[in-house]
Amino acid sequence: LNILDYASDNLRNMHPEWTSERPISSNPGSWYVSPRITILELIFWNIFFWSITLYIVLGPGVRPLCLPQSAPRNVNRTDKTLFVLLSFTVIATIAYKFATNTIEYMLQPCHVVAILLVYVCVCPDRRLASLLLCVFVHTNLGTFLALATPDTRDYYRRNVMPEATVANFFAMHWLLALVPAYYEWGGVLTYRPGPYAMLVGYAGLGLLHWTVLLPASLAVGSNINYVLSPPAPLRHWGAPAPRLPHSHRLLPQTRPRSYTPGPPAPRSSHSTRPAVVS
Repeated sequence: LNILDYASDNLRNMHPEWTSERPISSNPGSWYVSPRITILELIFWNIFFWSITLYIVLGPGVRPLCLPQSAPRNVNRTDKTLFVLLSFTVIATIAYKFATNTIEYMLQPCHVVAILLVYVCVCPDRRLASLLLCVFVHTNLGTFLALATPDTRDYYRRNVMPEATVANFFAMHWLLALVPAYYEWGGVLTYRPGPYAMLVGYAGLGLLHWTVLLPASLAVGSNINYVLSPPAPLRHWGAPAPRLPHSHRLLPQTRPRSYTPGPPAPRSSHSTRPAVVS
């Protein structure tokens, strides 16, 4: 307990100016979640997600996903068009982050998976592209949360071409929602959906959240992906409890499937196992 108190005091001293109230803006850091709880969560959830990751890596690996065998993939005109559209939104987002000195927000899951999806569009190996699509699908929850409760106030507050940046925000997130549907229904990139695919995505997003985003937010003093305090729309979702300081960190981090299953899935020409299209 003395060690925990010492660590909590040192963590608070990193940002003594922070208050325990949620800032009006979504960007600044705060001690909405106390230093003590923050340390306990960092320890517990890192052990939890690294244990899952070690189980996956040292245990079944990717075998339960029933990926197609490694083979050259034909990148067609549609793939290249999607690549250009996604790349444009990502480059525009990076330019905006540099212009507003908020480049650390490129670590947010929606931006990380956007870059991942850009590569999926032109990945030359069918097996690798299928694996990356599986990871993307099961770590893409943030896209649907962003579309359901868009928080665009800072675009107008910073006043850097706000109409264009808000349009780019929605363009990127709609592409992140629709492009995977094209690949899941196309039958070229295949994997077996189900609990194990969810586990892989859950581990990946959990490591990003607890091993990267929360330490980075504490280091730079920014509320990256709302790990330090929730966005305004979520503050009222905890009723009847008036304030649950750390509950926003425990939102579901993955989802079982992205889209309604398509037609009966084709069988891989390289395997007798079913190549299910999610």
